[in-house]
Amino acid sequence: MEAITAGAIATLAFTKAFEKTIEKFTEAALVKMDELRKKIWGKLRGNLKAETALLAAEKGWKPDLDRVAAYLQIV
Repeated sequence: MEAITAGAIATLAFTKAFEKTIEKFTEAALVKMDELRKKIWGKLRGNLKAETALLAAEKGWKPDLDRVAAYLQIV
């Protein structure tokens, strides 16, 4: 089984911002994605650059999602 990369984790957590067809996800999956997003926020809280990237990623900005993945790799 392959290890999940930080990029995959960030993409999963912020998919809601990128998905045009969010109806594909079940309500339970959306709840889990929200929990994951909150955990990422908790891990990166206090790092102003990471928080800025998180805010932008939540708006659907792909380059900032990549930055979030980079910060996740560090922690």
